[in-house]
Formats: sequence, C-alpha cells, structure tokens
Amino acid sequence: MAINITDKAAVKVHDYLKSVNDSTLNLRVFVKAGGCAGYQFGLKLDKPAENDIVEHKNGVTIVADHKSADLLGDAEIDYVETEMGGGFKFNFPGDYLTCGCGHSFIPKGKEQATGARSPEEHHGHEHV
Repeated sequence: MAINITDKAAVKVHDYLKSVNDSTLNLRVFVKAGGCAGYQFGLKLDKPAENDIVEHKNGVTIVADHKSADLLGDAEIDYVETEMGGGFKFNFPGDYLTCGCGHSFIPKGKEQATGARSPEEHHGHEHV
C-alpha cells in the first residue's frame, strides 16, 4: 500500500481525531464489493488490528487490511468541498477504472475477477 493523503485531508483527519479524543484511533481505509465499477472504498476511525498494513503519511497513521491495501494501491485520499458540503474522496492513478459516481473503482485488468462492467458500459445508456 502506498496510499497518500493530501494536506487538506490530513487536517480534517486530525480535526476528527481531536474531537473524539482517543489516541488509539487511526484512519482505516477499506474496500468492499459493490458500486458500478466493482469496488467501493470507505474510511473510518478505528484501532489497528494485528495484521494490518500501516502507513504514516502527512502526519496521519493510515491502516488497512491486506486485501484493501492491495486494491487501493497508490490511491490518494483528498478532502473536497462543494456547494453540497464537504467530504473525503479517493483520487486513483491512471491504471484504475473509476465511475462517475466518485465512489466506485477497480484496478484495470481485474474487471473479470469481479464481474464488473467498465464505467462506460455502466453509464452507456441512451438519453431520449
């Protein structure tokens, strides 16, 4: 796992950690099956497990199980603010397929393993 985190996202994580006042918590990244591209990512504050992969980036300790770390690879955690509010998002390198929904991804070459459709196939419906 070589996940990075932007300065803005790191500040938000630190703010959340201060608000819960629990120094045993870290930022957990995880992947679950689903979404239009095959996998969905998630974030939560959590205690590290014995077999977790641990990264220290931008002052944040990021933990993940082995499968999630493998699937997320070189992704970057960012924090974006829009008219509808703010939230965390993942930026994926070019060797990933992502969906327009912004919450679904799959590493290129692993589509068949999940039965996922490419984002183009998923959103390739005609407008009348």
